[in-house]
Amino acid sequence: MLIHPTVDRLRALGLAAMADTLTELQNNPEAAEMPHADWLGLLVDREVTARDNRRLTRRLTSAKLRQAAAIENVDYRTARGLDRSLFQTLATCQWIREANHLVIVGPTGTGKSWLACALGNKACRDGFSVLYKRTSRLFADLAQARGEGRLARLIAVTCHCIFIQRQLESRGFVRQVALMEQRTIGGAGRGCAADRPLR
Repeated sequence: MLIHPTVDRLRALGLAAMADTLTELQNNPEAAEMPHADWLGLLVDREVTARDNRRLTRRLTSAKLRQAAAIENVDYRTARGLDRSLFQTLATCQWIREANHLVIVGPTGTGKSWLACALGNKACRDGFSVLYKRTSRLFADLAQARGEGRLARLIAVTCHCIFIQRQLESRGFVRQVALMEQRTIGGAGRGCAADRPLR
């Protein structure tokens, strides 16, 4: 049976993974014994997997994460005193679903940015859009957006944030986070995801 016209039509419909799988199955003699339902199921599974992988790649690229960090590589034995159960709770991304913010506080060199990138990576894998920005840059963008009258639109995009700060006592930082929470659209920004430190 000639499958080239079918393969071409699948590609024209944007089903490239399905077309590749059909060609692969046609060239595999063992696949001839498979029922048609299994063929169809395999074609659909491959297409869904390929699309999910492309979406994840797009999310990770647009996130602009500074480091290639993953929650599976977190070392709980280092001296930073990371609370394993709290971090694993944060890794579920429930704090994002509940529209909370997360503030990571600690001295320089303890891996705050790495932890933020690991949580950002996990959020991308869970289907959330992520954008990595330094806090100072985020607040500068918010101030500029306020002056240009597009603050509400920008906050709608950045309403779930991981803030990284060396010292939480900075009054300007706390004031800016409070301002962002007050102006967040749709009731998001109901405080920090964790009331206790990560250690």
